[in-house]
Amino acid sequence: MKDNMSAQKTLQIVSRFQNNALSTLRYEENPHVLDKESVAAHLSRMFRLAGYITPQLKEEFANHKESATLIEDLFFNILFHDDDEIVSGKDISTFNKTHNAHDDEEIAAIMEALASLETDQIALEKKYVMAFREKKTLASQIAKVLDNLTGNQVAIEQLIGMIHPDYVLLCIDYIEKQKGISQTTDVLIEEQIQRIKVVRKGLQDDAKHVSEIAYDLKTRGIGKHDIIWNNMQKLLKVDIQTYIPDKSKVYFPVWEYDIDSPIPLEDEP
Repeated sequence: MKDNMSAQKTLQIVSRFQNNALSTLRYEENPHVLDKESVAAHLSRMFRLAGYITPQLKEEFANHKESATLIEDLFFNILFHDDDEIVSGKDISTFNKTHNAHDDEEIAAIMEALASLETDQIALEKKYVMAFREKKTLASQIAKVLDNLTGNQVAIEQLIGMIHPDYVLLCIDYIEKQKGISQTTDVLIEEQIQRIKVVRKGLQDDAKHVSEIAYDLKTRGIGKHDIIWNNMQKLLKVDIQTYIPDKSKVYFPVWEYDIDSPIPLEDEP
């Protein structure tokens, strides 16, 4: 760092980005995640997961050409991968997003936000912003797996999305596409897919819990309990083994899902 002025500008940028990361909320367009998560919280999840699997990644890729800098590169990919959202203050939900469609303008906005930093600092960030978008390096590919895993995890925790058959199946597809990058992450992917199925089965078998979810929605001012509960029961009867998901319905709220649409339901017992 050249001088006190450079140090001051660095600290100012860190403050700005951190405060924006705390105030920028993910899942704004996603009705299945009622308690939104900030970009800062998302990064924290990814860093923690990356930290916990570091020993396994080091062992798995000990002889890989990127092994010497794999973990360092992974952490930098995570750190900078959502800076376009931090700069813009807006997150576009997963299934509404066309990835890499606006790379040039998003990268330009990030570079403009970093303009007061030193050249080598800006170059460092640009290197990893580009790497994550291009996904040609092992570290960037692993970072993308962790991005998808942690994104799904929030919806699993909040349960409502697990009632929605289209959303469930697209969440599974979203993470299943990331198989094959690493044996370590493949284990995590398979565990998450099984967890989604277990959570949905648990809701299918526990009408009382579903009723409690409906009541929680009612207390938030979302519809009437009986209507919500009845609709959720019908959605839970959809057999996801045979159902073909409709991406246009993925963000239909469970309390507004058109129950007159032709949803393939299992036979009543």
